[in-house]
Amino acid sequence: MMIWPPSLPDLNPLNLVIWGNVENKACSFSHPSIDALKASVEKEWAKMSVDFVKKMRATFRPRVEAMLKGAEGLPVWRVVIWS
Repeated sequence: MMIWPPSLPDLNPLNLVIWGNVENKACSFSHPSIDALKASVEKEWAKMSVDFVKKMRATFRPRVEAMLKGAEGLPVWRVVIWS
């Protein structure tokens, strides 16, 4: 069993890259209402290519491995095995 840091964005591909990409594009200008913001987010989400998502997915495993080794300035997390 792994003690997993649930809110560490480096280890959450959706937070790290996908939502960051959507946020950067959807929030690059101000919106007159919450509904306009929601529409902009939905538009950017729909425009995201499958290739982009696949490329970002490919970066996830090396980040987890680096985290377990304590590389790249990430904290070292321990794998705990319960017997």
